[in-house]
Amino acid sequence: MENQNKNAAAKVAANIAEERMHPIFEECEVMNAGKPAREHMLSMNGMYISGITDEQLKEMHEKLTELLTGEKPRKYYYAEATIPRKNGDILCNKDFVVKTDGDKFPLVDALHHLHAFFEDSKYAEDLNFKNAHICCCLEISKEDYEAFQEYHEK
Repeated sequence: MENQNKNAAAKVAANIAEERMHPIFEECEVMNAGKPAREHMLSMNGMYISGITDEQLKEMHEKLTELLTGEKPRKYYYAEATIPRKNGDILCNKDFVVKTDGDKFPLVDALHHLHAFFEDSKYAEDLNFKNAHICCCLEISKEDYEAFQEYHEK
């Protein structure tokens, strides 16, 4: 068992020089009793960082991609909105999804989307668009965004 650990340590030491040439986080393969095992470790310039979860790893990759390419990751939101009628007694409700460039909050996009949806409806002249409200706005995953769109296209 000690020989296996010594061999693993020697292999890691041999790879450190190569890893120092790549100043970017990458997943490492960790030796556990001589057998390769993924244990949520990252290497940067030959230094090992342990205790990284899959979610943290994904977030780090997104941030590094943003730094290297200048592109912000897209964010997806689910929103519910209401528009009162001009007589004030009935609300029209609509739920929808919005995708944005990473930094901006989609409030204005959501209001434009809502206005565009009701613009051609038979109630358009009865609606008070100036008093439209976004009731809720939640960040969702890309999979949920696509599933919502697919469901509403049926």
